[in-house]
Amino acid sequence: MLKIVLIRFSLLLSVFFVLTACNQEPGPDTPSEFNTLRDGKIGITIPANSWGYGIANKLTIVVDSLEQYQRTSGTACFYDTLVSRGNVKNVGNVSINAKAMALYPNNCYNINTGEGLEQVIDFSSGSIWSIVGGGGIIVPDTITVGTFPSSPVVRNQAVIDIDTNFTVLNFPVTGAYEVVYAIGNASGKFVYKVKTGTSTSCTFTKEELSELGASSQGIIQVNAYNIKQVNAIYIHNTIPLFRPKPYHFINNTVYVLQNVLMN
Repeated sequence: MLKIVLIRFSLLLSVFFVLTACNQEPGPDTPSEFNTLRDGKIGITIPANSWGYGIANKLTIVVDSLEQYQRTSGTACFYDTLVSRGNVKNVGNVSINAKAMALYPNNCYNINTGEGLEQVIDFSSGSIWSIVGGGGIIVPDTITVGTFPSSPVVRNQAVIDIDTNFTVLNFPVTGAYEVVYAIGNASGKFVYKVKTGTSTSCTFTKEELSELGASSQGIIQVNAYNIKQVNAIYIHNTIPLFRPKPYHFINNTVYVLQNVLMN
């Protein structure tokens, strides 16, 4: 399995844990590295045999007890061989739920919507992907992933004592393959743990929390995701590889509690 990990952060404190900034490239800087915590995808597991992936995100961002908002996003990266060692490639035009995704110089695709960006994507019937224009991948006209997991809800108050063990409490979710728990500080450092899809809690030790230090702008994040494999034909140097290659498409539901006091 290939674990998606975080490598860099935006300095926009209000959103840098949650959603990739518009002027930054999504996807891997190398095939095994990925922006995660700020756009909700921390800890998602891409199977090691994958030749590419698309991740659709629904985010609930809780600023405080009186303010919260919704965002949606999507990221897709496709490779000329396995994700674990391949080069990212341009596969033509990629869209999600009829919304065109932007192609970045690193050949990954991205779209961010909601809260001052655009109206959120309607994911009420799940995510529907389209890849058109060649690029060496022959897939169905549309790839329907199905419904998202129900939303996690962090039940804790926005205070963490970093000198003691801390348990993140979460309402049960349905339809999840795995649930990922994360705690981060204002400097972009974080710790996370992956649990089963039925998980309702996760404990971080004081030793783990001490690595983060004190902060008045910490976050607690829980995301629940499911995954669908789609087999497609890949054309390499104009030669079709008729043995279908696996691509993976993920629905990810995220709950972020911001402005957590860590002391």
